[in-house]
Amino acid sequence: MDRLFELYNEGVNAPKCETVKAGEYNGFEYFILWYRNHPNAYIKIPKGHPFYGKDHNEIDDKGYVHGCFTFSGKNLNKDHGLEDGWYLGWDYAHAGDYQAFSDGFIIPEKRWSVREIEDECKLVIDKVIIKERNES
Repeated sequence: MDRLFELYNEGVNAPKCETVKAGEYNGFEYFILWYRNHPNAYIKIPKGHPFYGKDHNEIDDKGYVHGCFTFSGKNLNKDHGLEDGWYLGWDYAHAGDYQAFSDGFIIPEKRWSVREIEDECKLVIDKVIIKERNES
């Protein structure tokens, strides 16, 4: 069974944080994490890339990111056990996405699969991350 669906089904009893999937695609590492009540996706940006050290609000997602980029920063390892480095990320807690809150309130919308988020990570790597590197 898809680990994200298991976490969705656990609702408020799901762990606060869990690394669901780590992978590499076209030379970039990506990570799918569960955080509180929804999944998040992160791509590790290497030193020397134009996005390294850049605030996510200054990066055009070109319409490929679910919602938009919502994170950029270092040290995800402190919360998620990932290596030091610069990360660019987004979440799946927008209008139309499933969420279960500690007070029992549930928004019974779309539940994302690991495969769907992994496919989106690869699309963002190809269409945003690599494209920017090649144009700079």
